[in-house]
Amino acid sequence: MTLQYIELENLTVSPLNVRKFGAKDCDDLVTSIRALGLLQPLLVREADTGFEIIAGQRRFNACQIIAEDSTIDPLPCLVMAESDDAAVIEASLAENIERLPMDEVDQYKAFAKLIKEGRSAEDIASAFGITERMVSQRLALGRLYAPILTAYRKDDIHARDIRNLTMATPMQQKAWWALVKEEDSYAPTGQRLKDWLFGGAHIPTANALFDIEQSGLAIVADLFGEEAYFADIDAFWPLQNAAIAERVEAYRSEGWADVTVMDVGAYFASWDYRSTSKTKGGKVFVTCTAQGEVEFHEGYLTSAEARRLDNVEAGAIDDTFFDLMRDKQAINGMVAEIAGETAAKEHITATAKVQKSIIKACLDGTRTPLVENWTPRYMQVPMQGYTTRSRFPDPFQGSEDIAIAAE
Repeated sequence: MTLQYIELENLTVSPLNVRKFGAKDCDDLVTSIRALGLLQPLLVREADTGFEIIAGQRRFNACQIIAEDSTIDPLPCLVMAESDDAAVIEASLAENIERLPMDEVDQYKAFAKLIKEGRSAEDIASAFGITERMVSQRLALGRLYAPILTAYRKDDIHARDIRNLTMATPMQQKAWWALVKEEDSYAPTGQRLKDWLFGGAHIPTANALFDIEQSGLAIVADLFGEEAYFADIDAFWPLQNAAIAERVEAYRSEGWADVTVMDVGAYFASWDYRSTSKTKGGKVFVTCTAQGEVEFHEGYLTSAEARRLDNVEAGAIDDTFFDLMRDKQAINGMVAEIAGETAAKEHITATAKVQKSIIKACLDGTRTPLVENWTPRYMQVPMQGYTTRSRFPDPFQGSEDIAIAAE
């Protein structure tokens, strides 16, 4: 290549320049070039008359706008040597792909030309510094029904719907397009389109716990959106359930206290559980979504189970303690502390057995306690009591200071 300064009128856009859309969107460049001049040379090659622009069409258009009301100096240009068309296309894409986003259809057509000329997806990716996946995504547009591709290029179809349509069969694409064109019909979009294509359910292959290749299940790939789905939902679930059962048995053999498989679609509300190690009796909870996504939540107990564990570890409140409790006023004071004043008032005339059952229910999680990790005043430091008769400081002051004889 050689650097030359070429007059604006001697430059034209090459038909091989891959940018067909967006090239006129150059207002940002006009301001920059007016202030600083053209900093990056155009990439051109000699033509029958003058030079053809291979890359730099937006800069060229900006300079044309500036020339309409002011004088513009010859433009710096890198003149390419004679080369084949494939090299020219590569040079154009290599510059444009890093700048104003090109129309994806332009990229698809340019890549398709290179494929026809014998270049591989790996060659194209290497030339432009992109991934092979991106090349495949662009080439996936070639699967689309021509009217759909045209509509997408005009921004009449959302990119999300295009990704879904790349997974559709030619017949499905034509059927969907027919719905688009019929005024009295509804063409599904978004999630509804995916459901329409997959019969109301779709399970990504990434959710499988089993060996997909060994299973032999058919899959539908979405190169454009980097997703793949199982074609037969009914065939998926027996294999997934067997894999879950195998994992459950593995957890149990590792010494976990228990493994609970929750209903499909059930949500694991972590705030209702407490993290607990395996050595302290922690369990494994298994959740599975309707799309087959499985999660294993290791080392948890329900809040009620965790409270019971705390009581056991503390060795504080057991049946012996309750057997020794005889004073109903003191027992009612405990009810007020752990279950609340309302519960204490409602049960002030209840038997000691009933009131003790309320306290036990709060301790084992059957009933929601007012105070977490509650300890009776008799076990606190300093020790306190619940009645004036206890002769301890700070006696319980309930709404009813009534001593009721124990049964």
